[in-house]
Amino acid sequence: MSTSLLYHAFAVRGYQQTRVEFVEGIVKFHVQASEKLICCSECGSQDVLRRGFKDREFRASPIGSKPTVIVAKLPRVQCRQCQVVRQIKVGFADPRRSYTKGWAKYALELTRSMTIKDVADTLGVTWDVIKEIKKAYLLKHFAKPSLKEVHHIAIDEICIGKGHRYKTLVMDLDTGAIIFVGSGKSAESLVPFWNHSFKSTAKAFLKSWCKRAISTGLKPLVTIANTLLSLKDGLLNYFKHRISSGPMEGTNNKIKTVQRQSYGFRDQEYFNLVIYSLHEKKYALVG
Repeated sequence: MSTSLLYHAFAVRGYQQTRVEFVEGIVKFHVQASEKLICCSECGSQDVLRRGFKDREFRASPIGSKPTVIVAKLPRVQCRQCQVVRQIKVGFADPRRSYTKGWAKYALELTRSMTIKDVADTLGVTWDVIKEIKKAYLLKHFAKPSLKEVHHIAIDEICIGKGHRYKTLVMDLDTGAIIFVGSGKSAESLVPFWNHSFKSTAKAFLKSWCKRAISTGLKPLVTIANTLLSLKDGLLNYFKHRISSGPMEGTNNKIKTVQRQSYGFRDQEYFNLVIYSLHEKKYALVG
């Protein structure tokens, strides 16, 4: 196999193939690093002394239905500047990982249409390996949502399991993206209020309702009325912007679908990251 094919098929650059073998249904490509890669993994100096080799195996993207492994003969070198013996840096795989970056990308693509368990079973690895790859991607792209262009938001809570466990969600209504996920939990009232067509009549209705609520002397109604009066300006803005909770309700349904497909989430940080990424997920009816 040429170095070009090694790079384009498996994203392995700077290595030469030495042999190929087929062992127990697995295609194994043996490679060794070119001279320019033999340097200190810490400072990058090529002024090093060689201190032996170590063979390491990395899962690579399959060829058809056959699992593929890259067997890399990696030199250990002693840096004359650092005076420490280290293995050279493996450019095609992340540190302390037994799979190539190309394989991780392939696994990630499969998770877009399959559950984590299905991907793990298909690729012959544990559930945790695929979840780790998916979580690393979500952390990189969704851990810190940008608030720079946020103009309209919706806030809601969703029950995520037994025991009245809730998450509070904040959505950017212009993009449909969730920009905040918090733990914990509001009240519904005044449905007729939202049915008014004009701000003036809605304002009169709200004032009348609150006056009648306060006159009852019932503490819960008095509390609600005072709260609504303190939020009056924000509530009446609905009649200017006509923002509804439709997008938020749609996202809540997506969350419930993801929960069902995953049979729940043990890692709440991972669950939050999945929620942040939901606006990019598309659902279609199949039949």
